[in-house]
Amino acid sequence: MATGKPKWASFEVQGKSKDGIRALICGDEGAGKTYLADGDAEGRLLDLDDGAKFYNIPRIPAMDWDANTLYQFLDAFIAEPVGNLHIDTLTSLVRILTEEVCRKEKVTELRKVPWGGGQDALCDEIKKQLLNRLDQIVRKGHHVIMYGHSRYKVVKDPSLPEHEQAQARLHQKAQDLIAEWVDLWGNLSLEKSSDGDGGVTKTQTRVMHVTESADIKAKNRFALKEPILDPTWPGIFKLIGAK
Repeated sequence: MATGKPKWASFEVQGKSKDGIRALICGDEGAGKTYLADGDAEGRLLDLDDGAKFYNIPRIPAMDWDANTLYQFLDAFIAEPVGNLHIDTLTSLVRILTEEVCRKEKVTELRKVPWGGGQDALCDEIKKQLLNRLDQIVRKGHHVIMYGHSRYKVVKDPSLPEHEQAQARLHQKAQDLIAEWVDLWGNLSLEKSSDGDGGVTKTQTRVMHVTESADIKAKNRFALKEPILDPTWPGIFKLIGAK
């Protein structure tokens, strides 16, 4: 009879990881994405849209960056991380990577990559050059949080009538890659109410959905089931057991 632990047991670990979280928060214009980022006292904002200049969060203006500058910054942050990294917005981030793919493929537009391989090449760039670097930050215990614009896409589900779902403003392949990568996908919006006469108004109460439904794309790996009202990062971190 064998005694002691099996050889494979030396690879086994138990307990929660001390890694940071990987998050994407999507929402319409004015939903409060940058406002949410500003509430993280440990945050640094990579400001690709110049949308945070009226907030107090420490920010890195990056409107004119190309992929080379972006990668240099991320490598420097990996070497000396200070706080959590917020990236605003995913739309502009993917635009930079799209330009890099076009440069490498010697084309002017992604759709001109031979054999229809533009989206595959973009996903390869996102995975190998971007997410690999962001993972290195996460493994050092810092959170990486991206913010993206929403779009409404018609979804065809055999079990449901054709309907629209709020998703990220990304090509489907890139969206699927990001959705698989993140630990938390939140959909942020202003709460709506009926005026009693068939009209709909928006209140100033922010709500973040963290589970997927027919009309909202979202997910989480923390067993959260209910939408979060007036979300703040300190509150979210407490809910998911992160520091």
